[in-house]
This record gives sequence, structure tokens and C-alpha cells, in this order.
Amino acid sequence: MLRRSPQDFRVHELFETPLAGEGEHLYLLTEKVEITTVAAQSLLARAFGVSRVDVSFAGMKDRCAVTRQWFSVRTPLSEPRLAVDGLAILRSCRHRKKLRRGDHAGNRFEIVIREFRGSFREFRDGFGRAHFPNYFGPQRFGRNANNISAALDWARKGQPPTRRFARSLHISTLRSLMFNDLLANRVDAGHWNTPQRGDALVDGVPTGPLWGRGRPPTRGTPRDCEDAVAARHWIEAGATRSRLHSRGSRSGCAGG
Repeated sequence: MLRRSPQDFRVHELFETPLAGEGEHLYLLTEKVEITTVAAQSLLARAFGVSRVDVSFAGMKDRCAVTRQWFSVRTPLSEPRLAVDGLAILRSCRHRKKLRRGDHAGNRFEIVIREFRGSFREFRDGFGRAHFPNYFGPQRFGRNANNISAALDWARKGQPPTRRFARSLHISTLRSLMFNDLLANRVDAGHWNTPQRGDALVDGVPTGPLWGRGRPPTRGTPRDCEDAVAARHWIEAGATRSRLHSRGSRSGCAGG
């Protein structure tokens, strides 16, 4: 059994950037339980008496989990004047620049598996060798997949102006949706974990596009498959390629 309680799933954000010890941005390592990143952002903004746009983070984290995550707050205060319910501050340090998306080095996960039967050694060794299709999971698409409907509505209305955070969330959702479609095609064809001629590889693993500006590095059949997905999602693909958004990147088709 997986994730019977939030304590069964722990996420540790890995942050390796040296902090200057001075500057207008206060970096905070927080621990939160069953609180979304956006909710934590609002709690910190209220505690420091600043706008939510003055509170930055490197990446979104699961709600149903115990997560350790960095935030930066643009504030002259050295520490919160108000208690932050449900949000423990484990470490603080000042820096000259705010925290930006992707500034973290990655995430480390601790997962509790309950009611397991069999040999732990066999499970451990087999799990270490196993690979699986690296789909983006439900947490990327929001509760009841609400992020998908909101992102599609935004794209099909011609990308009306919206807050920067909402725009970033819409783009992330559209990219993930299209990547999952491409990966499903590779799974159906039986080569999601097998490099094909023309694939773009990372550590020997085939990758799929997270659509954005720029030309993909693939060629041949893999490129044809990517173009076919983009054609099916032409409105969504067009939204990710807007001049307002970042260049495309790649994600591995196999995890493990």
C-alpha cells in the first residue's frame, strides 16, 4: 500500500546554490504537511506583510506529502512576525537574488510501502533494475484534472493576458499533456524504453519534447511522431511556442 498518510511520502528539495548571507531576499527552508506550494506562498506573504509576487520558489511540490522546500521573500524583515500555521521554518539566510524556477538541483523522495509481502532483498534489487514509462502524474494536472480544463480553455481563447504564475502553470500543464500523449504512442509501439534511429537520448534513454520555442533535435521516425502529436494538439503547441514562453526542453521516456 502506498501513501496511506502524508507522512508516507516525503519530498526533500535539493538546493546547492551558495547563499551570500546578505541582500534583500530572505531564503527560507520550510517543512509543510498537506499544504500546496501556492498555499505556502500565500502564508509566507501574509506572515511577512508582502505581496505574493515577492515570495518565490523553485518548483511545485505535492500537497499530500511532507515536503521540505525553499522559498525566498523580498523583505527587510529578518524573520516572520506572525506564526505561520502548518509551515515550519528550518533555516534562513539572505541572498542578493530571488529564487527562480528551476534553481533547485532536484528532489529526493522517501516513500513508505506498507503491507509488502515477500523478500525485501528481491524487491529492492528488482526495483533498482526496473524501468517504467515516465508519465507526468495526476499531481501535475491538479485536483479532478482542473488544471487541464483551465489550460485548454486559456489556449483555445487565444492566450488572454493572465497572471505570470497562472500562465506558467498553463504552459506546464499543456507540455505535460502533450508529452504523455507522445509517450503513450511509444508505449503502444513497444519502444518507449528502446532508442530508435533519430532519437534524442539522455544517458542512453529516449526523450520526448516539452514543447516550447526552438526546433527539436530528433529526426526520422521519432521526429515524425513528435510532429504528429503537435499537429493533433496544434492549438496547445502554438501556446507553448509563444514568444512569451521559454525554449523547449526534453524529458526522459523511461524512469526507474
